[in-house]
Amino acid sequence: MATARPPKGYARLLLVEGMADPQSDHWARVLVEYETAHGIKSTVLSPERAKELGLFDAHWRKQLVPIPTP
Repeated sequence: MATARPPKGYARLLLVEGMADPQSDHWARVLVEYETAHGIKSTVLSPERAKELGLFDAHWRKQLVPIPTP
């Protein structure tokens, strides 16, 4: 069964995955794949920004997240 797209202004997180920094024990970037009312998109964020937006917890809990405005 197909899932309806999220309402305008919100995103459904499909993937939130840390990308390792080969020179460090820390994540260099976080790959985020998400679905909005306009379709599926992806972006790469800093680990700090992903944490600030609460993306890891929201993905784990399968919660919709508000899309930040620029």
